[in-house]
This record gives sequence, C-alpha cells and structure tokens, in this order.
Amino acid sequence: MKKRTKNIFGILALIALAGALVIFISQSKQVPTGDASPEVEVAVPEAEAIESEQDVADDVVVTAEPVVDNTPHEHPLIGTVPQKPGVVELAVYNQTRERMQEAIDLLNKNSRDYEAWLTLAIYEYSVFKNEKRAEEIWKFIEKDRPAMIQPVVNLAQLYFRRDDFVLAEGYLRKAIANEPKYLQAYSDLYAIYKTQGKQDSAIDVLKQGIAAEPTEHYLNYVLAGYYLELGKKSEALAQYQEALARAKKTSNADVIKAIQDDIDRLK
Repeated sequence: MKKRTKNIFGILALIALAGALVIFISQSKQVPTGDASPEVEVAVPEAEAIESEQDVADDVVVTAEPVVDNTPHEHPLIGTVPQKPGVVELAVYNQTRERMQEAIDLLNKNSRDYEAWLTLAIYEYSVFKNEKRAEEIWKFIEKDRPAMIQPVVNLAQLYFRRDDFVLAEGYLRKAIANEPKYLQAYSDLYAIYKTQGKQDSAIDVLKQGIAAEPTEHYLNYVLAGYYLELGKKSEALAQYQEALARAKKTSNADVIKAIQDDIDRLK
C-alpha cells in the first residue's frame, strides 16, 4: 500500500440506514470532534496575529466553474442484487442483500428515489467492489439533482483514488459551492493539495473552511497539525488555541482536554 495522503480515503463498508450513505475521509491523525453550539462568538487568540475570518474569506479564490465530468448521462438500470462473492461472509451478504432489495423495490416504484440509489451504490462499491456501477449511479444523481452533496463528494473521493486530481478538486469545489458549511469538503480538498505538495493552497482551503463555519473547531485542529508538519510551531499553537476557544463552547470535556494537551506539549 502506498504511504501517501490519499490513503485517508476509506469507503465505509456497510451503512445501516440509507439516509446516512456518505463516504467520509478520516484524517491520518485523530481529530477531536464534538457537538457545536449554534450562534456562538469565536474567541480568536492573539498569538502570531491570526488573520481575521473575513480577511481569509476574501483572500481565498474559488473558481466559478469547477471542473467536473460533463458527459451526457443516462438513467442507470435498476438491476438486481448481485450473487454472493466468495470473499464476502454469508452474514454480511445476507444483510447486504436485504438492504439492496429494499432499495430496488423502492426504485421500482419511483426511479427518482435518490436515497435508494445511494444505497445501491454504496453496497455495489463496498461489498461487491463494482466501482463502475457505483460511479454510474453517483454521476446520474449528480446530474439529475446537482445540489445533492453525497454523490458529489463520493465522486471526488473516487477520482482522488484514481489520481485524477483535476476532477477530484472540481467535484469538491462544487460541493463547497452547494453547501459552504460542509466541512468535510474542505478537509478533503486540503488532502488533495497536500498530496500534490501545494502547501499554500492546502492552508488557504482550510482557512476558507474555518471562516465558513466559525462555530466549529475541527479545521483549526487540522490546520494546527499541518503547521506542525511544516515546522511552524507558533502558527500551530495559535490554531490550537483558537480550536480550544471554539471547542469550549461545546462543553465537550474530552475534546477540550485533547486540544489542551496538544497546547501544553507545544509550550
């Protein structure tokens, strides 16, 4: 397995509910997370004169037209549940077959049931390793319902795994345009730039996400870790401090302690 950043892209295996079918990227370093409290005032630390969120937002340029696959799309066939692969355990296959059959039944009643299509796609990809079939479904949904985030992000991650950085970036830019507060798109785009060695772009996109959602600490924490990798200790400390200020609004003791421990190690 290649030791590169793109290994952070892991497709979730089995999803219990069709409504939660999003592929997530897990960072190589565990990032504390917590429930954010709405409408909070962010305390920005003074250390090293962190740029204001508005300044960051003004500095980051997002292309007006992200590069995506614009080839004509066709309505995919609903099909049937595939036969059990030899490498898949019987219990896993039986559960998969049940979920997929439920989705197929829904699609036979309404072929524009996008959640049902997502169910089929994730099982085709994760259990049956049918990448082409999953891609076909995600492209159909993305073209048929452009504002839907899940298939756009799934396609971005798929193309990143193929080293198609242009399409991967384009789909993530589209996801951000559709939903500016969808933080995972920023961290995924950061991973692309980091893999390409584009340090400034990696930093800028994280700052853009930080500005887009001022109640969350997640991207501050990611940026702090990246600054440490670059040997920028003071910048890292400032981001950890801002992450801590934001995390304190959530009252999540575990998250607060984890960030405080990182700060203490840097001092």
